[in-house]
Amino acid sequence: MEAVIQRWGTDFGIRIPVGTAKKMSLKTGYRVFIVPLEQKPAYELESLLSGVNKSNLHKEVSFGKAKGKEQW
Repeated sequence: MEAVIQRWGTDFGIRIPVGTAKKMSLKTGYRVFIVPLEQKPAYELESLLSGVNKSNLHKEVSFGKAKGKEQW
């Protein structure tokens, strides 16, 4: 299972999907051992954008007239 550390108030937290918890028989109060796999994100924006070119760039999509106070 892969998880991402997120802010939870002033602390950090890791959410475990209920399906995974059930499969692993985890319950509230159980202790787990966490081993970091890496210290940087798995993807970097520059590497993702390097794959964008004219042949795979989609056209603008219209979602209709603006509603509310959007500025277009």
